Amino acid sequence: MSGVLLAAVTLIYAMVNHQPVEKITVNDGVIFGTQGVSTDEITEAQTELQRKVDALEKQVKAAPTTAPATTADFSGYWVGGDSWTYEIVQSGSTGAISQISPYGITLYGQGNVTGTTFSFTFQSVNGVAGTASLQYMAPNHLEGWMQTYAGTQPIVMNR
Repeated sequence: MSGVLLAAVTLIYAMVNHQPVEKITVNDGVIFGTQGVSTDEITEAQTELQRKVDALEKQVKAAPTTAPATTADFSGYWVGGDSWTYEIVQSGSTGAISQISPYGITLYGQGNVTGTTFSFTFQSVNGVAGTASLQYMAPNHLEGWMQTYAGTQPIVMNR
């Protein structure tokens, strides 16, 4: 856990000082990284990423809105443990997620809401893909995990 805390402090320090962060690893697993993707490349990719996020949101909004009364509402903006903003758009039991970092959109995904769980697949700008699951713990608190080639990492989000 101290490795994750050190990585978070390192990332925040670098961002505050406008230093590029290529990769942060803990126990040989990448927990954040542009992995050779420059901030210029991320900026150039914004139009395409925004198009993909818009398409996912449109698809979600076009989905049937009927969901069981016990389905949690994940819609809105959430702040992750990485201090970045995540937007979740939900229509019934279908959802889309995007990560909004200081560099712009750096991740997008889609999935399904079942009861109090939002499970989705995602793709990041640096090519890392994976699956994740968020559990609605309280109106302003989500907890879960994400799985990538680097292993499983915990997720915490708050409003």
